Amino acid sequence: MDAIRALILSPLLGGPPYLAFFTLLMGCSIGFPFSSDITLITGGVLAGTGHFELKLTILLALSAILLGDTLAFFIGRKFGHRIIGHRHFTRFCPPARFQEISVFLQQNASKFIFMVRFTPGMRSIIFLSAGALKVPPRTFFRMNALSTTLYVPTLICLSFLAANRADLLIEQFQAFNRVLLCGLVLVAVAVIYRWNHSKKRARAAIKH
Repeated sequence: MDAIRALILSPLLGGPPYLAFFTLLMGCSIGFPFSSDITLITGGVLAGTGHFELKLTILLALSAILLGDTLAFFIGRKFGHRIIGHRHFTRFCPPARFQEISVFLQQNASKFIFMVRFTPGMRSIIFLSAGALKVPPRTFFRMNALSTTLYVPTLICLSFLAANRADLLIEQFQAFNRVLLCGLVLVAVAVIYRWNHSKKRARAAIKH
C-alpha cells in the first residue's frame, strides 16, 4: 500500500493526486500490475488522513472502475474472436467445448458478472472473456454496476474509518478474500457439475 500511496501523491503520473488515483484504478481494470482493491483501500486511507475528500474519492473510484471494466469488456467483444480462433486456443479448448462454455455463461451471465467483483486478481481476464463470449452488454452493465456500487463505497468507507490501522485492515482484507475466493470456487465447481450432469441426463433421455 505504501508504494501505491507514494505513487498517487507523487507527480510521477503527470498530474494531481486525484488524477493519479483515477488512472491507476482504470488501469487495474485493463491489466495494470496493481491491485485495484489495495488502491481503493489507499484512497480511503488518504481520505481518512485528510489528503482526499471522501465523497470525491468514492465518485472517482466508481467512475474509473466502471470505465475500465467497460473498456475491458469491449476489447473482448472486438478482438476476442481472434484469440478464440487461434490454433493454440482451439488446441486447448476445441470449438465444441467452447460453444458449451459459451452457452453456460450466457445462461448464468447475471450471477457470474455480479460475483466477479468479489474475486480479486481475476476481473480483467473474466471481463475480457465475457466480452469475447458475447455476454449481452445490458447484462454486463447492469450487474457490474450493481456489484461495483455495493463493493467500492463499502471498501473505501471502511478504509476511511480505519485509516490509522491500514496495515491491519489490509491483512484482514486479504485473509477474507482468500476465504471468499475458496468459497466462490466451490460454488462454481458445484454449478458446473450440476450443469454437466443435467446435460448428460438430457442426452440420455433423447437416446431413449
